[in-house]
Amino acid sequence: MSKVLDSVLGQAIGEAMGIPLKFKERKSLFEKPVTEMVGNGSYNVPSGTWGCVTSFTLATMDSIIKAKGLDYEDLTLRFCNFMEKSEYTAAGEAFDIPRTSKKALQRYLKKREVFDGSTTDNGNGSLLRMLPIAIYSYYEMFDDDELYDTVKRASMITNASDVCVMGCFIYCKYVHLILDGADKVSSYRYIKDLTYAKFTADAKRCYKRFLMTDFDKMDIDYIKSSDYVADTLEAVIWVILNTNSFAEAIVGAINLGGDTSTIGALTGALAGIIYGYDDIPPEFIGELKSRDLVLNAAKDFEKNVRERVMKFDQEFKNQYGVILGNNKVLFIKTEMDSNIYGIDNRYLKIARKANYLYGVTVVVSACQSMDKKLLNRDFELIDDCFDEDYEIYYMGVASGALLGIQYECDNLNIRKMMLINTPLTVNLHKTKEGIEKFDGELFLIYGDKDLSVNYIPLIKEYESDKLKIIKYKGQDHNFNKGNEFLNLPFLYLIKSLKK
Repeated sequence: MSKVLDSVLGQAIGEAMGIPLKFKERKSLFEKPVTEMVGNGSYNVPSGTWGCVTSFTLATMDSIIKAKGLDYEDLTLRFCNFMEKSEYTAAGEAFDIPRTSKKALQRYLKKREVFDGSTTDNGNGSLLRMLPIAIYSYYEMFDDDELYDTVKRASMITNASDVCVMGCFIYCKYVHLILDGADKVSSYRYIKDLTYAKFTADAKRCYKRFLMTDFDKMDIDYIKSSDYVADTLEAVIWVILNTNSFAEAIVGAINLGGDTSTIGALTGALAGIIYGYDDIPPEFIGELKSRDLVLNAAKDFEKNVRERVMKFDQEFKNQYGVILGNNKVLFIKTEMDSNIYGIDNRYLKIARKANYLYGVTVVVSACQSMDKKLLNRDFELIDDCFDEDYEIYYMGVASGALLGIQYECDNLNIRKMMLINTPLTVNLHKTKEGIEKFDGELFLIYGDKDLSVNYIPLIKEYESDKLKIIKYKGQDHNFNKGNEFLNLPFLYLIKSLKK
């Protein structure tokens, strides 16, 4: 299973386990905690029945597929079809829809105004809809400004207050981080360090405890589990940070009492990503109603967002990947025997993000040998793409870095080079000659676990304002730790080109 499927399934399970317990007091649940799927309860539904959170998720995924992106009017209409016609439901009945959401959708049916959500209600009615928005914006590689604009519009359909939008933004950002492979604790620390400059002082005050203290270390008695958006967000993240398995997270969430269906759902989505399908108890999966409906919708959604985004504009025999843009060219020469996508699609991720943020043309060339003729062919390809002058920003990795500094150091089109883990045991004299010849800015990046880091003293004399040698702690030859590799070109190579 993929992280997308794991998250959608986890959300449905968390909601189904929380629905029968909704509005129950924490004290009674602590005395007799619920650890399995149960039926009846608050809405008198069979065991395993999910509600509005999953329904809104299915409607959002369907809208993004059918509209080929985010069309907020189409999205709102599908929400109305869920509310009025019981589409996207587990058993043919729409229930557990937040009052504010219901009123906003009823207003839309009368006035046909999409962004007419309440500006005064600070409930969790939009937060509970954010999982597919987070996934979509992750694959589209939105920066924080784009994510803010998207989350704000999506939230305003039902909840237009700045407090609600901020809660949605934080949740989506957290989803992005764990989808990227960051651990749950460092993701929370990262969230705390953001500036939130686009939000009002009043909104930021509502999240002061979440952002300014180590609230995750607080006793459970201090954690509220109401439908107030800040309480819901705190409860979800607190449970995630204080549990160590999918089952622990869900059981911890639903036994908080209060808005157990929403807190269970949002916790389940995160736990699904963090722990994966194999950690979900089979009995939870087995009892889930309309399981195939949920899984098939998630599969279609993931396929759609991946196909829309995760590919090059042009590919040539797995040797070249090209994304078309302006006359600034980010050229990536991979390590030996890599394909044009790289480990975990990292070259494609960099290419898509660079094109989106900076408008640059990106050419990725797979390194198949140390033959200079093949590198010459790379630059002939780039030259054929332009009728006007162009600039190259060269990113080379390992063998690709060595080729660049030894053979292209006098290429007048190259403005900057960023070379990652350049081998310093292969024709070092030619590398030194290249360093001396190159007239632009040069960044030599090394992981401190790479073999060549031991030979850096042999080139230390060349350090200057134009040549920087930078070491990354804990990184090996492949730069596999965390997401630092993905950020390198944006920190050193093309930062000045931002649109």
